[in-house]
Amino acid sequence: MNVLELIKNDHSMVDKMFQEIEESIKNNDEEEALAIFQDLKNSLLLHARSEAAAVYDRLLSHEKVKSFAFEGEEEHGLIEELLAKLDETKAVDDSWQGAFTVLKEIVDHHVEEEENELFPKMKKLFSKTQLENMAEEMVLQKEYLSTDEDFSKEEISPMTHKNSGNQTRMRV
Repeated sequence: MNVLELIKNDHSMVDKMFQEIEESIKNNDEEEALAIFQDLKNSLLLHARSEAAAVYDRLLSHEKVKSFAFEGEEEHGLIEELLAKLDETKAVDDSWQGAFTVLKEIVDHHVEEEENELFPKMKKLFSKTQLENMAEEMVLQKEYLSTDEDFSKEEISPMTHKNSGNQTRMRV
């Protein structure tokens, strides 16, 4: 499996969780919605942090796709902020549902842009082996992060990438 297939699988899984949460809310099953949200939160955090390490770092060294890394990191940052806000709220009230809707919209935009714009460029830019190696690295990152019970509480710190004079937020 290459990294593009792996990321698409993550995207599909997350989309299914969003749908399950919406269905639980529709059925007035707040407990179920909040339980699925915890799975969604963990999946999104694992995905964002492993994607940053396995994919975005490589994109930064290629002018044609460097902007996707910076934009993706910004979107990941917004997603993490919304996840933290939603996680603090223990009830599915109007405020929670509003933040949840914005989260879904940001994730949908991020997914659409990656799959429709970035992936075709990555297919041209990286070899089959490179894409497979990125998938392996992403899986290893997820395994490593999932063994750290506090990974979702780690701070975001600015890190300057050696190939750029700009800073991007990378997870530590």
